[in-house]
Amino acid sequence: MPKAQPLRPCEETLQQNDNMYANFAQWNPLEYLADIRARSGRGVLVVNWPVIHEPQGTCYNRRYGAEWLARYNAWLAAEAERRGFAYLDLHDLLPAENFIDSLHLNAAGHEIIAARIAAALMPLVQARR
Repeated sequence: MPKAQPLRPCEETLQQNDNMYANFAQWNPLEYLADIRARSGRGVLVVNWPVIHEPQGTCYNRRYGAEWLARYNAWLAAEAERRGFAYLDLHDLLPAENFIDSLHLNAAGHEIIAARIAAALMPLVQARR
């Protein structure tokens, strides 16, 4: 098992989030997916990928402040709904033992995710038949 990375102070994480993600809603990758759907007629499944929960102060983990992550999760769900996309929220699905580090999954975590995504894709696949 990989050695755990030391946690940086939550204040540093929050400052980094402020610098990197201040305009995240303006990036809107779902606009690109809406264009693909409009041109192809294919269904779209938006998946909110899980990240490890290792709370430290007001941080969700070493990468994200809890408030930032909550804002992003709410925005993603609302934006997917607004655009009529199928949405699968896996954010809090996995326990820490299914992660290699704060972001990447081990084999067991991937198996769980694959099963959930397959089930969520089934209605989209059936609609194409």
